[in-house]
Amino acid sequence: MDKHIDEVGEAVGAALSAYAAERPPVELRDRILRDVARRGRRAPRWWQQRPILIGAVASALLLAASLAWGLSLNAALAEERTLRAQLQDAAAKDEVVFEVVDARNVQKTTLRSTVDDSPTAPYAKVFVRPDMPYVVAMAGRLAPPAPGRAYHLYLDGRRVGTLAPNDAGFSYFVYRADAVGVSYQQARVVLESETASDASGQTVLTGSR
Repeated sequence: MDKHIDEVGEAVGAALSAYAAERPPVELRDRILRDVARRGRRAPRWWQQRPILIGAVASALLLAASLAWGLSLNAALAEERTLRAQLQDAAAKDEVVFEVVDARNVQKTTLRSTVDDSPTAPYAKVFVRPDMPYVVAMAGRLAPPAPGRAYHLYLDGRRVGTLAPNDAGFSYFVYRADAVGVSYQQARVVLESETASDASGQTVLTGSR
């Protein structure tokens, strides 16, 4: 780059000398060289616009993420409303269910399919209260089990009940523990033999607290 500028300077000096009686002043030559160097090092326009392009891409990605989150939230709310409506129909006379599910201090765990993440995948929810000995479990969109098979709910390694889906794939049950404040880390719905109690079958739904 510097060699090129020097060559330009010599050419400029020679051209000026050809039309002048005296050699051009050194200051004029240096000023021309500085101008040439400044123009040669000027950043291209696309580089100056790069921050604008980056900002536009970031805004587009943020918008896409917001839309995806909104769709996911709407799906979860619709799922919750459907499950609640089914529960009201099935457990209308079972008051303890709503004492647990509707409590301000309720603790809820959502169980998801281990193999299916589509909008029509089965799911389940487990509700407990720290001041009550009950576990309320419900599931939606469960396929009918084969004869001799059943969906068992396990809290950690303890079987607490069976989910028997109706024609709509919905099921619920209430389990009463020996003491208040049922504690667990993982909940699983296992499809296995009706008489099994060791979670030796296929885990179809799982969730952690």
